[in-house]
Amino acid sequence: MQKEVLMAQAKFFTANSNTELAGELATHIKATFRDSELVFQPVHIITPNKAQHQWLKEKLAEELGFIANLEQYNLNSFFKKLIGSLDPTTKDKPRKEKFIWKLFSEMGKAEFKNLFQKIKTYCGEDEIKRLALAQKLAGLFEDYLEFDPEGRWKESTDKEDLEWQLWLFEKCEFEQLQISPAQFEILLRRNPKVLEKFHSLYLFGNLEISPLHLKYLKALAEVENFRLHIYRTHLRFDHKENPLAQNWGDHLTRTNNQLNQLGNLPENPTLPEADNLLGRIQKDILTDSISKELPKDDSILIYNSFTRVREVEALYNYLVKTVDESEGKLGARDIMVCMPSLDPYISAIKTVFDSAPYKFPYTLVSRGYSREESFWTALEQVLSFEKEDFTAPGVFNLLEMQPIQKSFDFQDLDLLKKAFIDANIRREYEGDEELETNYASFSYGLNRLIYGFCLGSEEPVEIGGKKMYPVDIAEGQQANDLFRLHHLVELLNNFLKIKAEKQSAADWHTKLMEIADEFLEPEEWQQKHFLDLMLELGGMEASAGEKIEFKTFFFRLKDQLLNKDLQQLKGQGGITFSGLYPGMIMPKKVVALLGLNFKEFPRRSQELSFDLLPENKKPETRILDRGAFLETFLNAEQKVLLSYIGQNVKDNSEIPSSSLINELQDYVEKTGAKIKEVKHHLHSYNSKYFVEDKDYFTYLIGNDNKLNTGKKATESQKKAEVIHLFSLENFLKDPFKHYYHHVLNIYYQDDVNMPDWEMFEPNKLEEWNIKYSVLNQNLKVELDPVEQREILINNGMIPLKTPGEIVVDDSQRKVRLLTEKLCEISSDEISEIEFDLPFYFEESGNHILKCKIPMLGGQGLYLSVSKLKSKYKLAAYLKYLTLVAADKASQLNYFLLEEGEKEAKIISYSGLMTKEQARQILRDWLSLYLKNFERIQAFSPEFDFAINDLGEELNDLQIKINNKFERPYGFFPSDYLKAEYRDGFFENEDNLDDFKSNYKLIMQPVELANSK
Repeated sequence: MQKEVLMAQAKFFTANSNTELAGELATHIKATFRDSELVFQPVHIITPNKAQHQWLKEKLAEELGFIANLEQYNLNSFFKKLIGSLDPTTKDKPRKEKFIWKLFSEMGKAEFKNLFQKIKTYCGEDEIKRLALAQKLAGLFEDYLEFDPEGRWKESTDKEDLEWQLWLFEKCEFEQLQISPAQFEILLRRNPKVLEKFHSLYLFGNLEISPLHLKYLKALAEVENFRLHIYRTHLRFDHKENPLAQNWGDHLTRTNNQLNQLGNLPENPTLPEADNLLGRIQKDILTDSISKELPKDDSILIYNSFTRVREVEALYNYLVKTVDESEGKLGARDIMVCMPSLDPYISAIKTVFDSAPYKFPYTLVSRGYSREESFWTALEQVLSFEKEDFTAPGVFNLLEMQPIQKSFDFQDLDLLKKAFIDANIRREYEGDEELETNYASFSYGLNRLIYGFCLGSEEPVEIGGKKMYPVDIAEGQQANDLFRLHHLVELLNNFLKIKAEKQSAADWHTKLMEIADEFLEPEEWQQKHFLDLMLELGGMEASAGEKIEFKTFFFRLKDQLLNKDLQQLKGQGGITFSGLYPGMIMPKKVVALLGLNFKEFPRRSQELSFDLLPENKKPETRILDRGAFLETFLNAEQKVLLSYIGQNVKDNSEIPSSSLINELQDYVEKTGAKIKEVKHHLHSYNSKYFVEDKDYFTYLIGNDNKLNTGKKATESQKKAEVIHLFSLENFLKDPFKHYYHHVLNIYYQDDVNMPDWEMFEPNKLEEWNIKYSVLNQNLKVELDPVEQREILINNGMIPLKTPGEIVVDDSQRKVRLLTEKLCEISSDEISEIEFDLPFYFEESGNHILKCKIPMLGGQGLYLSVSKLKSKYKLAAYLKYLTLVAADKASQLNYFLLEEGEKEAKIISYSGLMTKEQARQILRDWLSLYLKNFERIQAFSPEFDFAINDLGEELNDLQIKINNKFERPYGFFPSDYLKAEYRDGFFENEDNLDDFKSNYKLIMQPVELANSK
């Protein structure tokens, strides 16, 4: 149902939804134009943005069958084109960009500085401060012209701010940016025939109409034989009674009051009955009423997550389930997802939706050069590169960017990551020889890699009288990536030298084009966009005489990239992802709103202290945000999902939601109902998502698109015939890490860490690595401390200078204790034996345990450079079991350091069991290993509990486990174990019971062996 009203030359149409309005517009176009004209006669339509125009175009095509000449504008572009037609000389008038540079230039001149000491003091010699002020002033002056066309700001009582602003406004001739309403009316009277080619003008959707545009529209409405057709929902909106309408409806009321100046607005059509919670609340808002009772259903849901990625993962699962349950009545095109700002969510959206088992097509609707456009992101990353970014992670971040990879033709990033680590490339281009930071520099590390390839060996060589240790990791074509990396590093170093200079804005413009070509080799269409952007950064002549730093020019470029309203659509239809702006929303069956976070939405207005715009001339940001939220909420036809980050990743504490969620929840609760809120867990693979639960489910992990039966291994993993002893050992040391790696295929970042600083003081793990490296070297041939230090410093394993010397001396002393102890057993060389142990399990069939054990003097050997710890006792005992079970040896000697690491000692395992008993223990442990592919087997030797400490009551065990995490002295759990603990793994009684039985099964024989 639609209503219309004719006032002077403006014709209003209103309806309950944009879908109905689109149908009415199609009917009007059909009646106004002949069918043959629809192909050639332009139909001029003003919509809020390209996304809504695309939606409207599709709706019109459905109604009309074919429409080829639909010309879309926003209000700015329409009036720019119209005024250019009315007065061709206005096409040559300067744009805002030129005014920014003029303001920047004028504020740097002596005349301005002498007149206005306050601004001179504020800017000082800081170019970026001056440019930032110029950008803000240009935006402010633009607001004066658009929201105060009468020029009342010039009558401000704030004389101090008025004087310097008025001086710059007139000096830079800023009034040229817009023509006044009076000038516009004169142009219309002089050139009435210009409007004839427009035939009719259609304004569709909830447009943002400024006072300047309103005066332009009023002038158009008075032109004879020119008609305005305004299509808009909710033209009358009262908000006297309903609290949601009161809190969210100020902007809608303000806009309707503006439109009322074009004529009396029609009454709203009658609303249909609603039977779910969403529909009833929508009707309450639109009729300014309050329901005494509301339905209880899931048409509105609230999701509470830890991070943006978890928000998007939860959204994906919600959408899959919603589409699945709709039985074909709902598709991707019926869904819209909004967030206060799209840019921070793009990487999460791409990560989740591009890799998910069930693929949704989607479109990203962005206003500017946003993050999904990898060329612009890569360009910004390159231009942002500073001396302090010359680090392994900093350069590797560039390598991971697709345009960089494509430009330099990098093939194997894993090889390059290995190159960084093996060649000890950490930071700085060259480093300092006196401080020894050159050993961790890019120049030295890349030379080691290239010499390694050319020589095909890692034997040390003399280069310029200095010893170098080549690193040989590449063969044949692989080495091309090393040479490409060398080229990239040289370009970055040269770029830093260029950035240190001062040049004019025009010169930086030229240099920037060269840099983009060197690093990114843009495609033709990208080069065109980039050239257009650089031309828009024009106005260079305004500051041609002044040389500026690169960071000043780059500051302007970033602002242009951030704020330019391109209204881009990227994608293949389907779900629409968009920022939450007024006029952006389209009618959709399902609407999700992400990022409704406390203090982030609605956003606070960033008011400038020197803003002279009269009060209430321009709507505040928070009013616009509330209006956009209301518009989005009213356009949802079936379901609404509200999502926010409500849990702190660090300490699990609660974070409040946006006030809008609270207001909606309060409204519903007063009727006795409640909107369900689902608190999502930190990880999508939490066990909560794999049981039958209406609110917790996942479609992201598993072999099937839908997974609700538990975390399962692939068939190949469950039926693996060969099990290597080191894999069984790794499982026993950390079942949690083993499960994450081999079942979930999840590796935390620490596992592939690229350090960006030279070592200052080794931690416990690094100390262990140093001792282990020295031990392996000394078992071959013992080096003198100087040569040993040189090897370790090349590998980045020790601190520089004197601290490193101390570490080497200490490590050699401790290792010598072990090697001397070895001689007490035998003077023979250490050897290795390899053998297989077969096992059969009814559930999974035959398995072979492949073993490789060091031997010394006919006895098994386990060497540890650490003190006595449960996980090392377990590893030594495991090797002893395999030797006995295979009948290869009856004894294993475990060499370790005493407490205080001043002496070494031997623990000998001998005569503890029969061959059959050893096989049975191995069988029990292998059974747990295989079960770990089904679900995590609760156990970890890191807890270092004595068997008697496990107690009888599970509550006592849980307290002891909690104490370990809360007072972790000497307790070093992996990140995987910590993650499960945070997710409540040990709050489950079944898991505690399993932990207790598994701990006894594994550690009881180990304890017994070490007690003898």
